[in-house]
Amino acid sequence: MKKMKKFASILLALVMAMALTVPALADDEFSITIQNQKENVSMQGNTYEAYKLFDVTYSSTDSDGTTDSNAAFYYSIAPKFANFSYSYTATEGEQPVTKTVQGADLVAYVSTLTDDSAALNTFAEEVLKWITSNNVVNDGEVTATMANSATIPLNSAGYYLVSGKVTAAGDKTVIAACSLDTVAPKETITVKADAPTITKKIVEGNERVDNATSDVGDVVNFEVTSKVPVMTGYETYTYTVNDTMSSGLTLNDDDEAGFVVKIGGNILDRGTDYTVKKEDINEKTFELTIPDLTKYEA
Repeated sequence: MKKMKKFASILLALVMAMALTVPALADDEFSITIQNQKENVSMQGNTYEAYKLFDVTYSSTDSDGTTDSNAAFYYSIAPKFANFSYSYTATEGEQPVTKTVQGADLVAYVSTLTDDSAALNTFAEEVLKWITSNNVVNDGEVTATMANSATIPLNSAGYYLVSGKVTAAGDKTVIAACSLDTVAPKETITVKADAPTITKKIVEGNERVDNATSDVGDVVNFEVTSKVPVMTGYETYTYTVNDTMSSGLTLNDDDEAGFVVKIGGNILDRGTDYTVKKEDINEKTFELTIPDLTKYEA
């Protein structure tokens, strides 16, 4: 086994985080606490799972048999991940080369990614996909009973991947990201998730206003804007917007002028890129759906 440096603070893919738990004493209790600091999303009712990817072994102990907190420590692949392999592209000279790592080489590779959040995101996504496709049993889980905190009990130190989601208003599931800030027997990671916000304004020339006066027969244009959610870890992502016209307004469902949908500078095609469904007899409520938003991810 190769000696490795201590893994630093990590921000990973939006559905997961990795956490290293290192004991100071042999009889420590191990746990990872997930905290949510956003008021518009909730952890309650959602399950969070921890998977130990790497075991950790210490090179020395104190005279009383407890682990020396200053001892060198080593990582090795956890048995359940022995068959997991990961391919990535490296540059050798001026040529890109695909490399595949497994076992001890995988441990060494991950140790080089501590300052590369993008590469860690990609790696963590592949680990979670492998976990799902191989029905890997987790090493600890908890179903949150509170909106802002939950603790996963663990049996041993190690390098853990934590996955989970949060819930926004209307029982909408939002991808949750976690980050690791400390290295200790009891870890605390913070959910990095927020409910997508939608802003609706009336268009008056070049202005966007909240209120306007109109006469019967006038066309009132509305602009609805939303930040595109980060979709790391999702193979497909359906994005839906619902709206109801105010009293006195009728939905203009003309294919040419009724809806103009843009992502960045790209105009989407109705019927191909998105659909519109009217949901009541008075045709005042509609649902606009983009079936796969990942196609437009930068």
